[in-house]
Amino acid sequence: MYRTYNARPIPGSRPVAKRSGRLRALWLLPVFGILYISYALLRPAPSSSTVILPPVTPAQVKVSIPWPTVGKAAFGADGYGLLDTHGEQTPAPIASVAKVITALTVLQKKPLSPGQQGPNITLTAQDVALYNEYVAKDGATVPVFEGQTITEYQALQALMLPSANNIADALAIWAFGSMQNYTTEANKFVRSLGMRQTTVSDASGFSPATVSTPANLIQLADTALDNPVLAEIVGQKEAIFPNVGTISNVNNLIGQYGIRGIKTGTTNEAGGCYLAAADIMVAGKKTTVITAIMGSTTRPQAMRDSIPLIQSAVSQFRTIPIVAAGQSVGRVTTPWGAQTDIIADTSLSVVAWNGTSVAPEAKKQSVKVPSAARTAAGSLDVEVRGDKQRTALHTKNALNGPSIWWRLTHPF
Repeated sequence: MYRTYNARPIPGSRPVAKRSGRLRALWLLPVFGILYISYALLRPAPSSSTVILPPVTPAQVKVSIPWPTVGKAAFGADGYGLLDTHGEQTPAPIASVAKVITALTVLQKKPLSPGQQGPNITLTAQDVALYNEYVAKDGATVPVFEGQTITEYQALQALMLPSANNIADALAIWAFGSMQNYTTEANKFVRSLGMRQTTVSDASGFSPATVSTPANLIQLADTALDNPVLAEIVGQKEAIFPNVGTISNVNNLIGQYGIRGIKTGTTNEAGGCYLAAADIMVAGKKTTVITAIMGSTTRPQAMRDSIPLIQSAVSQFRTIPIVAAGQSVGRVTTPWGAQTDIIADTSLSVVAWNGTSVAPEAKKQSVKVPSAARTAAGSLDVEVRGDKQRTALHTKNALNGPSIWWRLTHPF
């Protein structure tokens, strides 16, 4: 009986263990609290959100263009490329406008720098035969004789000013060895320019198989104007050709209406053709506009029809405001409610063709918080036909970090 009594558990032993567990839990609470507060206060603040909404300028109303009543045409500008077209843009003969292709293809093979005459070309009996052939066909020529020596530059002048068909052939054969070699290279060249509707079958353009479109000719003229030697020649009113004397430019509108080139052309199959370049002032900046007319009744008519196109060009371009300095184009927001506008540093505007819709590209930059006012936030970039403009963006006001209370109540 005594042994059984002593084997019973000691009264009160379990309640003492429970109290010890509670004491340990109460002791851990401050530790967890300190850890939580430390984490909440010291963890990196959540990232801010940057949204930029670049302004979009709607297309401007097009001004009526005084297109020719006969033939088809296109309008462009140096650096802008093709801007508008009139009539069906199907390939058709281009007559002597093809000589621009000849000049550029030769200059690609035999380049000249401004002021250079280039190598001498000794004319042969074959060249005399070419002259006689074109005289018989009533084509434009300059007289030549066997053994005559001219420079490459003089040949280009005879090609572009009086539009000498015989010199076009002689120059192409001299540079490439044969007419077939020339046409092969010329077709490669026009394809490299993106002139997909142009086919070169001869050097003079006398063949009706040499065809193009006004739209393609805008690209051709744009390229020709970028060549300083050719741009110089097409702007000359006259030149001296060996053993001939003064040769005059068939393009007698040079110097009028701002015209500084490029090439006329006429055959029975092509009708009157005129590829012209003229300098005009747009928003205080010189702009070279390009007109191309094909299939007119005569060459003089094509030239006359180009004048209203050139004169209307000033009203076809417009200075379009994109954004003003200080204008809001976006916003930076934070999860704790701090926010500020994103504004443009400077005003931004471009000169564009009427009917162009301009939408700048936004490049945003992350904004770390806290941050001061005028913190960099990105940029707005706009490009219209090669004219690139940019304005930097910055925050309007300072951004404060999250409060202690927000941190404590938003641990995740």
